[in-house]
Amino acid sequence: MITAISWNRSFSMPYILATGSKDESIVIHDVRQRFSEIIAIKDKHKGPITKLEWSCNHSPELMDICDPSAHYLASASAPSIT
Repeated sequence: MITAISWNRSFSMPYILATGSKDESIVIHDVRQRFSEIIAIKDKHKGPITKLEWSCNHSPELMDICDPSAHYLASASAPSIT
């Protein structure tokens, strides 16, 4: 079940979409194709993903937040996307 979604609004990568889910994973999609291509899957989180947000400086950095027992984990990491 998808619990968070974030569209990359940068001028260089407006076709990148990230989704987070209850199963503690983040999937990064390239939506230029009719059937989106999965670029990366990150699945080492400690709880369901509750929020995703791309960096505001037009870089491929993604902040992800999950909430295991009211402690937030945030990391600025994403695959290099070309």
